[in-house]
Amino acid sequence: YIKDPEYIKMVHDLGWTFQGTVNGVTHNADHAMQTEEGKLMLDHFGKAGRFWADMDNVSYRQWYLDQLTEWAELGVDSIQRDEPTTCRRTAIPVAAKFFAQVNADFETRLGHRIPMSCNLASFGSVFGGKGDSVSKHFDFGMAEIGPDKVRPDFFLHASRDTLRRGKAMVFTAYRDLGVPKYRLSIAACYATGMNFIVPWDQYAGTKSPRVFSRPEDLADLYGFVRANDEYLDGYADVAAVGHGLEDAHWG
Repeated sequence: YIKDPEYIKMVHDLGWTFQGTVNGVTHNADHAMQTEEGKLMLDHFGKAGRFWADMDNVSYRQWYLDQLTEWAELGVDSIQRDEPTTCRRTAIPVAAKFFAQVNADFETRLGHRIPMSCNLASFGSVFGGKGDSVSKHFDFGMAEIGPDKVRPDFFLHASRDTLRRGKAMVFTAYRDLGVPKYRLSIAACYATGMNFIVPWDQYAGTKSPRVFSRPEDLADLYGFVRANDEYLDGYADVAAVGHGLEDAHWG
């Protein structure tokens, strides 16, 4: 959410890319969703002045488009949409219509495409299921996982489902996984053609401190892949062997 041009320039000068972020919250009461009783709907933090945005609101759609444009003018390389269904407060058909229109208008306004991703936690799955009509309007997904998902079969199935849809996937966590499970997650993502966001300043729950992992615990995994990209980029799926895996792809 950092819109400081000098900070973004610093990131680019390091040879990195910068991703802007938008979400389903509005501070404008005129753009807010309402309950059946006509009350303005506060967001999931329940703080005064923070409302879930109404995707059926024409004025809000224009404001949202302007936010995307502002990110583009700042020179970001991609844009992330957090909570695409406003934590399931917005019906999926409404959200799908909203993103189909706004993303198309954004591309028309710019005259070119900026890659866009979305948080898939709103759908209760990685790709697929009820969220298909929404996620198809994004180039890649970001999913937050817990320790129960740190299994070989989860990462393999997630990767194959993602690739089958012509998408890409990055993972993060919604709590502190601990060093052993972070290492397994990073390695498993790389082994299956996905990525795991470095758990530095990572969200870990509304009542928990953010995660700042020690470089000495994880940097060797990221460093190994960066050092060997000449050999690893574009590699092919050979076989999957491990606990809980049945590789019907190759037999």
